[in-house]
Amino acid sequence: MYLEIEYILISLHRMGSYYVDNGTLEDYYRETTMFIDNSEVCDRLAKIRALLDTYLDPSCSEKEMEQFEDLCENLPKWRKPGDFTREKWLQRTIR
Repeated sequence: MYLEIEYILISLHRMGSYYVDNGTLEDYYRETTMFIDNSEVCDRLAKIRALLDTYLDPSCSEKEMEQFEDLCENLPKWRKPGDFTREKWLQRTIR
């Protein structure tokens, strides 16, 4: 799981750094899209999510699980061009 996250994160970071000085914004957008598609990033993230699901606390009550599912259902998600959020849900700082 860590290797998948590292691959995606570092690759996206390197693309951003590369295109600060090379190419155009359109080149950056094209390369990022090709990377996401050709590296099957969505599939990789889905597998990471499935693995993380196995770590959910089995002692959670049914009501707690329903609340968690409601929270996930109500997260802002992309619906149309220009949709994004800067909200971050991981609040803990890792040192």
